[in-house]
Amino acid sequence: MKTLYRLALAGIALFSIVDSYGQTLQNQRPALRMESMKPENGTVCFAADKDHPHIVPPPAEFLQWKNNPGARTKTANIEVTYIGFSEEAKNAFQYAVDIWGSLITSSVPIRIQATWTVLSATTLGGANPATLYRNFSGAQKLDVWYPVALAEKIAGANFNGSDPDIYAQFNSNFDWHYDPSTAPDPGKHDLITVVLHEIGHGLGFYDDFRIENNQGRFNGWGTGLPFIYDVPIETGGATLNLIETGSSPSTELAGLLTGNNLFYNFLPEANTQLYAPTQFSGGSSIAHLNESTYNGTDNALMTPQIASQEKIHNPGVALNMLKHMGWEIVRIVHQPLSDTEDIAGPYTVVVSIDADNGYNNTSVQLNYTLDGTTFTSVAMTPTGNPNEFSGEIPSSGIARNYGYYIAVKNNADREYVSPGKLVSIGEEQEQYFYIFSVGPDTEPPVITHTPKAFILDSETNFDIEARITDNIGIAAASVEYLINNVPQGNIPLVLQSNADYLATINLGAGLAIDDVLSYRITAIDQATATPGGNKTFSPSDKDYHLVNVVGLEPTQDSYANNFNSPSNDFFGDGFSITQPTGFSDPAIHTVHPYPQGNGQPNNQLNLVYQLKIPVRVNANADLATIVFDEIVLVEPGEPGTVFGDDQFWDYVIVEGSKDGGITWVPVADGYDSRVHSVWLTRYNSSTSGNNSTATGDPSLFRTRTLSLLNKFNPDDEVVIRFRLFSDPFAVGWGWAIDNLRIQVDDTPPQILHDHLDYVTTGTETFNLNFTVNDASGITAVRVEIGVNDDDPVTEEMPLNPIGDEYELPIIGVNTLTAGDVIHYRIIAEDATGNESFFPPSGNFLKIPVVNFGTPVHTYSNTFNTPTTDFIGNFFSIAQPAGFDNGAIHSEHFYPNGIGLDKTSSFQFILTKPITIGSSNTLIRFDEVVIVEGHNTGVVFGNPNFKDYVIVEGSKNGGETWSRFLDGYDIVGGLSSWLVAFNSGANGNASMFRTRVIDMTASGNFQSGDNVLIRFRLFANETINGWGWAIDNLFIQDPVTSIEQLNSSINIYPNPVANQLLQIEIDEPTFSAIQIGLLNLQGQSLQSVTLPPSSDSTKHQLDLSGLPSGMYIVTIQGGSGGRILRKIIKTQ
Repeated sequence: MKTLYRLALAGIALFSIVDSYGQTLQNQRPALRMESMKPENGTVCFAADKDHPHIVPPPAEFLQWKNNPGARTKTANIEVTYIGFSEEAKNAFQYAVDIWGSLITSSVPIRIQATWTVLSATTLGGANPATLYRNFSGAQKLDVWYPVALAEKIAGANFNGSDPDIYAQFNSNFDWHYDPSTAPDPGKHDLITVVLHEIGHGLGFYDDFRIENNQGRFNGWGTGLPFIYDVPIETGGATLNLIETGSSPSTELAGLLTGNNLFYNFLPEANTQLYAPTQFSGGSSIAHLNESTYNGTDNALMTPQIASQEKIHNPGVALNMLKHMGWEIVRIVHQPLSDTEDIAGPYTVVVSIDADNGYNNTSVQLNYTLDGTTFTSVAMTPTGNPNEFSGEIPSSGIARNYGYYIAVKNNADREYVSPGKLVSIGEEQEQYFYIFSVGPDTEPPVITHTPKAFILDSETNFDIEARITDNIGIAAASVEYLINNVPQGNIPLVLQSNADYLATINLGAGLAIDDVLSYRITAIDQATATPGGNKTFSPSDKDYHLVNVVGLEPTQDSYANNFNSPSNDFFGDGFSITQPTGFSDPAIHTVHPYPQGNGQPNNQLNLVYQLKIPVRVNANADLATIVFDEIVLVEPGEPGTVFGDDQFWDYVIVEGSKDGGITWVPVADGYDSRVHSVWLTRYNSSTSGNNSTATGDPSLFRTRTLSLLNKFNPDDEVVIRFRLFSDPFAVGWGWAIDNLRIQVDDTPPQILHDHLDYVTTGTETFNLNFTVNDASGITAVRVEIGVNDDDPVTEEMPLNPIGDEYELPIIGVNTLTAGDVIHYRIIAEDATGNESFFPPSGNFLKIPVVNFGTPVHTYSNTFNTPTTDFIGNFFSIAQPAGFDNGAIHSEHFYPNGIGLDKTSSFQFILTKPITIGSSNTLIRFDEVVIVEGHNTGVVFGNPNFKDYVIVEGSKNGGETWSRFLDGYDIVGGLSSWLVAFNSGANGNASMFRTRVIDMTASGNFQSGDNVLIRFRLFANETINGWGWAIDNLFIQDPVTSIEQLNSSINIYPNPVANQLLQIEIDEPTFSAIQIGLLNLQGQSLQSVTLPPSSDSTKHQLDLSGLPSGMYIVTIQGGSGGRILRKIIKTQ
């Protein structure tokens, strides 16, 4: 994500230009401050499509260091973090690093994060600067973005701590050459070459030109500011500078970017041609040297393509381009003059010169102005200190503003200035200058301070931090404070660094809860024109900052709050319990939008909301949880980053402390808007600049459950807080938290039971076996049971003191007759009053008493009228929404496994046994199957096959069951099934597909067997789906029979089992024959025309790509006669 921020750090601002400079320096630009931006994308290096043996040896500087390390020290320290690299790849990478380290200079370590990963087939690698900076000390071009490594080199300062300066990735799928001492074999790409190339991009070969909708553009990703690489780019011949004269966006610029006529124009390497092909390629065009000009030369390293067998170990002209950007510099070290009340002058300017490669000490000049237009040059002379020079600006004797800049030339006669030159799109570069004022000072200091909202009663010290600046200087700063309105005196604010001040109030043993500490900051400058100096106050000379003293309340075993009533259980800053527009009730909300960390200590901001009530951690893992509903719309990290990574930007986190809030540990890792796609989509749905302007609403609430036992032990007394971290970059709406439940048992008992679907006549007794579990303990278990329409009776079960198993014998069943129905359900309650049922719906299970009928040869049912032919629970004959008529339906959605082993088999049994015939042994039905699918390579029967549906038969009256075919799920079914499962959608009539099963194909059954048939849905305990629907069932019905063909035409096998259908015509054909395959809707699936034959004709139709079902074969001769034959493909 593109991000931008401003660093308001003392010493970082280049110069201070006030709004008005008196009568002679009016309407100057405001002060430029250092800013940073995260790149949107990187450059790409492609592989050429053929070998190109070409070797460029390493530079002399590297060889000198390599052969005699003591003779020359590497001038840049490049540190690499490797991800996924082999040792030989690391060694090759280090070789390239050492080459660059011998050619460039920097006092700041250059950090590279290199990733070895799979990239696209033609991509060797890619890289980009981790961050871009502008307007830092020493920058020669102002309002221009520099890669962070280059910016740090120029400024001589570390801007990003230990974060990477360059991100690079390399394709692990290429055949790489690693050895620097040998030439690459054909087909191998030299890794050292590619690493040198990608580091070159991170050091500065990084452009901002793009073509979108046929419009060329450069706008610094919305900032309107160019990149340092882009500043000198010109067209050939006409020498039009793209930044100074180009129009963005425009079709004219698009033409220039694809005109093969762009050059990086600098001395001494004028007119270095860049890659600007007629087909623009983002990340490749402009950011490379021209392929046709430099390929095969000593300057080929930074061309857009690197071929196998190319071994280029010298950057060539690219090094001079990088030097021009700033990798070789004369640094002018200068502390700008402050304002002064002295109007007599003169005003002495002192500079130190630090040159990478020498400078002309007679060229150091001070250029000053009284009107911003006309400058007077003064030669600066040595002070006697090494490389230090001074010059004087004479006084005009009146109160006014003066402007000045410093210039010096290197040994190649290139001029360097301080401050730099302003680069503006569409304008010539403008020399900026420092401004200072002389005369009476009446301006008070400026105090920047963020007050704290609370302090704990256990804290013994209270720190007050402030940033205090003044144009003349600070004479004194102090804090006046009171406790419960009783004055406590003043304490000094002590300068820490730059303009940052600190005062620490000693609170002794701490304050009491509900005490109030109030304080006021006073700052006085060094002005003499105002007696006693100019003063300023924070918050004002009459008001105080108020800090409430809060403390922890007694520890509880649990905590719950839906925030619908006022609560003072929390304290903190940046959060409140409120009800924003669009929400139906109150909840915890951060401020919307939350503030940036920019301008805060370390340019980071933490919003905190802490619960006053500690919670004693429960030993039961099911209870030791924090559960809440939340909306998180905070700046997302870069794709693939995880909590703790450098580019994991803003985040929210839940933390705990077992020492009363002194130290904190994460209950779980921090997270951002990427956790749920609806959050990320909403965050990105509306933006302004770098920030998201999208707002949250109740539809975005999602539930989060965290375990306290991940970081804490049973009986630990833990304080909980919610924290939002904001970096200096983009911001969004924020965080909302509702329905907080800490160690609250709102989960009802778990009842597991292998339910019964029927009993046969004559059964005397059966047992209901089940288990009941709950984290809080069980207080009641009962079974409600009845027969037919009688009211059920309640059997109170004695609680099991040593386990969770229960058994209820059901006796006297043999007094019932076929058609009677037993109905029952199980109920359990826990210690917190939660109640659960089996079945989970709370309905009664039905156990009919059955006497399976006389076997029949055929069965059919379209289920459009009521039927009692089937028995079973969790299935019914129904017509849900989206269906045109009745069908067999499982429960939608079907329950997860609720049997004793946490799996379940939900079955629907046809009560009419079927006698399997000698032919037409087929079952045909239409179905929709939306159940959890299996992973690739997992076969049916493996425990990892997950949920499935299956059709089975029993030859012994339901005692045992065998499969007609393997169980199956959504895998291999219709794409609409998979879409519905993944989206949690319902099935509908358009999803029906025909299935045909041969009852004898599995080998478990044969002709003459009398079998019961059942449809069974198996569910494990984890993920469920919509379920199963079955319609238009035909068993050995005429619909499934096969027509007899005449003797001259044979179509076999039918049903098709081996995927190939044979067609034979055993007589001569005197004209062409057309053979076609149709589905039952008449759609043509295959068609072929066979030539006339004087002998028999044979042809095969391949049905492997078709699902099981019924199809029509058509055979048509030249006379126009047409034969249609029905065929069946079985699974």
